[in-house]
Amino acid sequence: MGTDDVDPVGFFEPLYVAAAAGQDAVPWDRGAPHPLVAEWAADVDGAGRSALVVGSGLGPDAELLAERGFAVVAFDVSPTAIASTRERFPDSPVRYEVANLLEPPPSWHHAFDLVLESLTVQSMPPQFHADAIANVARMVAPGGTLLVVATARDAAAGTPDGPPWPLTRAEVESFASEGLRAVEIEAIRGTGVPPRWRARFQRPDADPASPDPARLHPVAGQQRVVFLRAVVEDPRIEVGEYTYYDDPDDPLGFERRAVLYGFGPERLVIGRFCAIAAGVRFLMPGANHADLGPSTFPFGIFGEPWAAGTMDLVMGAPSRGDTIVGHDVWLGYQALVLPGVRIGHGAVVAAASVVTADVPPYAVVAGNPARLIRHRFGEADVARLLRAAWWDWPIALVTEHARTIMAGTPQELERIAQRHGLPAPGDTGA
Repeated sequence: MGTDDVDPVGFFEPLYVAAAAGQDAVPWDRGAPHPLVAEWAADVDGAGRSALVVGSGLGPDAELLAERGFAVVAFDVSPTAIASTRERFPDSPVRYEVANLLEPPPSWHHAFDLVLESLTVQSMPPQFHADAIANVARMVAPGGTLLVVATARDAAAGTPDGPPWPLTRAEVESFASEGLRAVEIEAIRGTGVPPRWRARFQRPDADPASPDPARLHPVAGQQRVVFLRAVVEDPRIEVGEYTYYDDPDDPLGFERRAVLYGFGPERLVIGRFCAIAAGVRFLMPGANHADLGPSTFPFGIFGEPWAAGTMDLVMGAPSRGDTIVGHDVWLGYQALVLPGVRIGHGAVVAAASVVTADVPPYAVVAGNPARLIRHRFGEADVARLLRAAWWDWPIALVTEHARTIMAGTPQELERIAQRHGLPAPGDTGA
């Protein structure tokens, strides 16, 4: 049975509804923190640190971490569980939210100094464990800690009939992903209880000399600015590190607000170190209509009887393929990029421009349709810049030479690249 045939979290809400009505009990609700969590937290000072509790149930673990000084966000997939917890702890400082571990909010990416995962992954069928584990790992901030508590099973014993589906040692070890490293994995046995795992993982501190590309809001005090790599989830949209997006209303809504008509397989690929201003829009090929005769009206999308006679024409609308934005591109306020366009490295697209055709590297374009205003550098210098490809340098080298990258010459960048043995890899175009 595949993942499409199973709702891995569907049983939680009916259980909590029945428990709230006094018709059932939540089997994992002890009315107190999990003993292995309480033991670990006894000497922990959370003052000034954030924590996320995964699958918080009725809240005892979250309340414990709040008592230890953490600023706690706790979530559960069941709205009734969250409502019941708020009733149980009406004056709690914990922020309780409804969320799904398999589809967590993008803003939680690398966001918490402590992440507690206790018994949640094992509540899902095994085919969902890998995705759930990866999502847990992604939430740990640079320098942060992940604490995992789970029931243990021997892989040689086969898969039990769950729920729950206890974790093997290999599954516990797989939390060491997304840059996390295992600090300690304890196999704990006790009288009258099943064997359990308690594991601690750590993410190294970010390079203090360079900004963290996984940080959601990279500009202090500016919630309107995000590093897009921490936001994008659609596999058809690829964004390089350090590319940022500015939106005063909803910066987390980039995929919904800025990428339109993405109905087909075509990709939007954006390079590293790009600046995308508020109001920028990318039209994907789903916006195209067939222009084969007198009318461009898409009769087929409205069903029968029109679909049978015209859907092939609708689906045959032309596509120019993927939309490609190179590295170090500046897209100005309310620029509109049409489907299948390629914008070269180092290009500048002026505010309110409509980009209908490919833009050469290091060109400045403006207008509707966007036309070449000037070349930022001569042909020889453009070639030097493409060879130097500073956007592919190690970030420590970028940091060291940031001033030269901004205000130096193409010759200087080429010399730096040559000194460090950094010829431009691959394609030097868009």
